[in-house]
Amino acid sequence: MPRFYFHSSSGRAELDEEGVDLADLTAARLEAARYAGHLLADDPALIDDTVSLRVEVTDAEGCLCCAVIVTTVDARRRIERPAPSSA
Repeated sequence: MPRFYFHSSSGRAELDEEGVDLADLTAARLEAARYAGHLLADDPALIDDTVSLRVEVTDAEGCLCCAVIVTTVDARRRIERPAPSSA
C-alpha cells in the first residue's frame, strides 16, 4: 500500500512526518477531506476572510497528489447589478 502525507497550512505550515498507508489516491483524497474537517471542528478560527485552510497530500517521493482547500467568502458584500434597460 502506498504511503501518503497530509501537510496542512492556515497561516503557518504543519508538516506530516509520519504519513498513512492507504489503498490509493481516492482514499487519500477522502482522508484529506476528513482531516480538514477535524482541524476545523477543533478550531473554526483557522479560516477567516483572509486565511484559508489547505491540506496537501504528497506521496512518499514528496510529489503533490491533491489538495483540499477550505476558504470563506464574505457574503455581506453588495453585488452591484446593472440597471434594467428601458426598451
